Amino acid sequence: MDPALLAQLMEMLGNDPATFPSFMSQMRANYQKYQGSPKNGEDSIEQQITKAKEVFRRERMLPPSPAPPPTPRAILQLLFEQERCKMLKRESSHTQTYLRSSYIGAPIDFSRAPLSSLTRIRIRDMMVRKRHLGNYFLGRIITPASQIVAIQFAAEDPEGDPIHIALYHFPAPFQATSKFLDAIFDIGTMFVIREPRLKIPSSGGNSMIRVDSPSDIIFVNYGDPLLDGVIWKTGSSPPQTVPRPTTFSGWKALGDRQFRDQQFLAAVLSYTEGLKLNPTNPALLLNRSMSYLRIEFFSRALKDCTSVLQFTEITDQERGKAFHRAGRAMYGLGKWSSAKVYFEDAVRISESEESRMWSKKCDARRKEQETGEFDVVEMYKRSKTEGNRMDVADFVRHVTVTTMESRGGGRAVVATQDLKAGELLVLAKPFASVFEEDFHGSQELHIVLNLITDTSHGKCHGYLISKIATILFSEPVKADLIYHLYSGPKFSKYPSRYPPDIPKPSSQHEDTPLFNDQVAVDVARIQAVASFNCFAPKPLSPVVIEERVKNKNKTEERLKRPSALYTFLSLFNHSCVPNCSQDFIGDVIVIRALQDISQGTELTLSYGNAGNTFEKRKEHLKKWFDKCDCALCEVERLDGAAACETRERVVAQIKQAAKKPETRSSAQEAKRYLKEIQGTYRSSTDSRLPRIALYEAHFHLGNQLEALGNIVGLVEEHIKGVRALGVNVIDDSISGPLQPGKRVTALPIEIDGVPFVPGGLAIWACLALTTHFLHGLGDKIRAERWLRAARWMVNVMHGGGDELFNIMYEEQLDLWSILDFNRLIGP
Repeated sequence: MDPALLAQLMEMLGNDPATFPSFMSQMRANYQKYQGSPKNGEDSIEQQITKAKEVFRRERMLPPSPAPPPTPRAILQLLFEQERCKMLKRESSHTQTYLRSSYIGAPIDFSRAPLSSLTRIRIRDMMVRKRHLGNYFLGRIITPASQIVAIQFAAEDPEGDPIHIALYHFPAPFQATSKFLDAIFDIGTMFVIREPRLKIPSSGGNSMIRVDSPSDIIFVNYGDPLLDGVIWKTGSSPPQTVPRPTTFSGWKALGDRQFRDQQFLAAVLSYTEGLKLNPTNPALLLNRSMSYLRIEFFSRALKDCTSVLQFTEITDQERGKAFHRAGRAMYGLGKWSSAKVYFEDAVRISESEESRMWSKKCDARRKEQETGEFDVVEMYKRSKTEGNRMDVADFVRHVTVTTMESRGGGRAVVATQDLKAGELLVLAKPFASVFEEDFHGSQELHIVLNLITDTSHGKCHGYLISKIATILFSEPVKADLIYHLYSGPKFSKYPSRYPPDIPKPSSQHEDTPLFNDQVAVDVARIQAVASFNCFAPKPLSPVVIEERVKNKNKTEERLKRPSALYTFLSLFNHSCVPNCSQDFIGDVIVIRALQDISQGTELTLSYGNAGNTFEKRKEHLKKWFDKCDCALCEVERLDGAAACETRERVVAQIKQAAKKPETRSSAQEAKRYLKEIQGTYRSSTDSRLPRIALYEAHFHLGNQLEALGNIVGLVEEHIKGVRALGVNVIDDSISGPLQPGKRVTALPIEIDGVPFVPGGLAIWACLALTTHFLHGLGDKIRAERWLRAARWMVNVMHGGGDELFNIMYEEQLDLWSILDFNRLIGP
């Protein structure tokens, strides 16, 4: 840095130039702290959440006060130039891991006020810890932008005062690149922030305007009435400003270049400026529609296309493009019949093979939606080879949302007719989802601290909130799909009816700018909804033996866990022993009846894991309710805390003992474990409730007996273990005549339902018995019956028939040397 400039800057700050390195180090530290870097690496998650809550509590108690003197422009410029250099370094590095943290649930604002009702406020008139209702801030960017969590840059107001701006939940790609930032937030860009809040970061440092809602910022350009009479003290444009087009053709050329560079949002803004100068140009509208399609702003893409189709003097090529892209937009909105009409019109005009292909896809989606016939096997295969985004229709059948007295008048999902075990009830794509693959190999580890539920999440959950905000920003008619979901006690009551009515996409062209004052996105509510309703899609997969996954880094795995919001599925209430199963095939959730269910019965899913102990389930579920009233929890409450603690202790001993060599004394020890666990259950306990601790004890004893050559004892204990999982075993014979009857294909279990147990243990147990009967006792008939029982369970839980079973369990069958036997017995 120039020594004379350095001396001048430090003199302005009242400091010795020799202290400049330490000063800049402190400034960068403040910047990093506000961006979300961990404040204290030694603090636990619980401690960080507690500290953050206390900081925000104290801040709320402080009154507004005058802002400190602004940080000198040259200092801010230097700070942000250095941050840009760091960002470029991160972009070029593919090996270094970056750890970040951020919060959700802190107090944040958004504005509903139209700009016409607001007056401009200067930076020097703002106060910290105050939301300036009735005002707007007008600024222009004076430094390169960068991003760690928020998009940040320095800006100035017309009076020339600089300020630090932090934008959260801006509709940007995951981990926006420097190229994206330069295209949207280039130096000289002018913008308005509605009803801004001036903050001082909890870590100290320079004041800043923090923007949490994407609807609070509006871009403006020369010629905008908002700029009438505005004179910028520092000149018509800041240094390094990139000249902007002034003609229709100039904006089109810029938009075309941005589109080729895959800067689709920037292209939308450029085409919009061109349309202000030539509102009826079909090429600009078509180009902008394609840009909207690329960022999945489907309603806006549709409006552009329908506007072109209203023109009389356009070429067949332009009309064909408009029909095709309108079809793509309708397809993205899930309107298959309307989409097909557009594609057929495109084929009629242009003989487009691509449109024919999309028309056939519409037929496939309509059939799925109307019949519930999905190729689950093909979906499963695609999810393993083509990524998590599934191209299928949503499907809902025989279920509805109602209020129930047993839920305190709250909402519940119930069966509208009698259901059979294995029946498909819901197959749904997410409203929004984020997977690790969306970050394209990024080495970022991002911890999101949730002050609403006192829990932590990985980066997928944090970015999911931004994705939901972006969808509501682009499709505000969908807001009630989110705002009518449960969002905790802080927010107002939600209506009993769900889903709400969503207005149909408008076919009339209203060229409202993308960033406008007619949209209001409530990010605080989105955070709350996401905190209570999100799923972590776990890929559908067979049971995996524990030893094969025990060395995984569980912390890193948790931080990379995907996150998704399924709106209708959020209405299902919890049970630790639910009557419905949930599978994830890519980003699609599949709900099936686990058992025969009578009309009017509430349908439930598990929010947790019934294999955990009562106390652990209680701890996991506390963010939703204080007390679970499901049958399993009621029984375990009656058993008492001492019994539950004994089970947990003995199961831990069993798992430790399983690592030791088997001996005769080991078998005696296993019998003692079994007896101790049996003593914790009351004889009146419903046999259809899973008793995981009892299952563990029976299987452990069976394994010890096997080591002593007692195969019959092994099989007896394992059958008892299957019963302990809640499976209704109707043939527990080991030799002699078959029960019931002599039909080889009859199952040894009742077929009225599959118990909900963690990790598909019941399937694994049936396959273990298949192995024991086949290789241990040489009984092919009983081996086949238990193998068919496993197949039946897989079909009830997942669908797909024997074909899916064969694909999912091929490795496990081969490991236990029953793969050829499975092929031999056929369907």
